[in-house]
Amino acid sequence: MRLGLGAALVTALMAVGCTNRAPVAPQLPKVPQTWIKAREIRPPQQNVHVGSLYYAREAVTPDFSQPVAIEPLCFTSLEKHGVELQAPNPVADFDLLGSLQASGGLSGIQTSLLKAGLSANLNDYYELKLTNVVKSSITHSDAQTVFTALRDTPKCNGWINNVDPLFAVYQVESAYSGDLVFSRKQTSGLDANATLTLKALQPKIEAALKNELRAGLSGKAMVFAIVPLPRNAQ
Repeated sequence: MRLGLGAALVTALMAVGCTNRAPVAPQLPKVPQTWIKAREIRPPQQNVHVGSLYYAREAVTPDFSQPVAIEPLCFTSLEKHGVELQAPNPVADFDLLGSLQASGGLSGIQTSLLKAGLSANLNDYYELKLTNVVKSSITHSDAQTVFTALRDTPKCNGWINNVDPLFAVYQVESAYSGDLVFSRKQTSGLDANATLTLKALQPKIEAALKNELRAGLSGKAMVFAIVPLPRNAQ
């Protein structure tokens, strides 16, 4: 999720597994670096304020290849600084399931599928997508204008200076939001035993996905990726 979201939007699908042939170990594709230049946030959140400041329990980094968990630091209204959001920019829907598989956290579920004679690729049976995706952003110069004003605010400046020096402070220049949707695919060619196996495993699959995502499997207007500007106190 760069993830193509930051840590991994995997677009290649593996062949559908069948119960009448030997299971094949999963061969996950390498993470592509061709999607949006943004950083995935986990868990996804609602109401991430473009222009405002957040902190993360990590060393400050310009690297977008790993997810980040952000916490609020200083909120502000863009109108207060004479700044406007750019016109909303629709973005194509994208799959999150491949990304979560590539992180390795679902290996136990994949092993269970293989033992049942099914494909280890969850994309063969399920979809976890972000739909109705929109990019909200301000220009880089407007971001600097807002940050300078925040630094001139005693309360916000104090909060910035009091952030643990080992933590990162980021200003959100852009945010990507959409509706998170999880669904079971209509698959053909599965026998009754395979269908029953998927039905029995689905609660475990959903629990594993929630654990990896650190959030539920549905939600409206969820912010899933940001363009963060490092803003640590100098």
